[in-house]
Amino acid sequence: DESRNLSWMSRTVTVFGGKGGLGKTTLAVNLAVKLAESGKKVALIDLDLQFGDVSIFMDMEPADTILELIQESFTSNIDSIRSFMAVHSSGVHILSAPKSPEYAEMVSAEKVQNLLNLLRTYYDFVVIDTPSSYNEITLAAIEGSSNILFVTGLDDISTLKNSKLSLSLLKSLQQGDKVKLIANKVDDIGSLTLQDVEE
Repeated sequence: DESRNLSWMSRTVTVFGGKGGLGKTTLAVNLAVKLAESGKKVALIDLDLQFGDVSIFMDMEPADTILELIQESFTSNIDSIRSFMAVHSSGVHILSAPKSPEYAEMVSAEKVQNLLNLLRTYYDFVVIDTPSSYNEITLAAIEGSSNILFVTGLDDISTLKNSKLSLSLLKSLQQGDKVKLIANKVDDIGSLTLQDVEE
């Protein structure tokens, strides 16, 4: 049927990393904007449910968030879902994280999974920003992704250690084939080189 065909054609890209401060949100936002500017229908979902700041990066203050969507009228109607999304001047449709950290636990992995499945029936690309921790929500996003952009940094050896552990876990979850590794140089004080990362 048509929705299944659209779902198959849609791509879901999750941006993830084993540590905060590596530029995951910057990458997710810039990717979503560039895709929208190329004429694609793009949804940007902030699944850092406690401390997500996609809306700040996009310089927006959406009235509704993923919390209101799930509480108010979570239906199988894509138009209903889209009514809860803010539209950025670039054309990106944004679903923000809840406005306060304590509301994060009200969003279940099952509802996120259903939401992502529905978004795929309409959008060409669904870009997901995540926290740097493994939880049920993050795992639902990772398992439902076409690609995982895994961000690591060149700042110190602990970043590489966390990245290595995270990549091993992704492989054990049979998600390793989806991963594209990105070494992001966040500032100029990093002591590591790309060769260090590769090794």
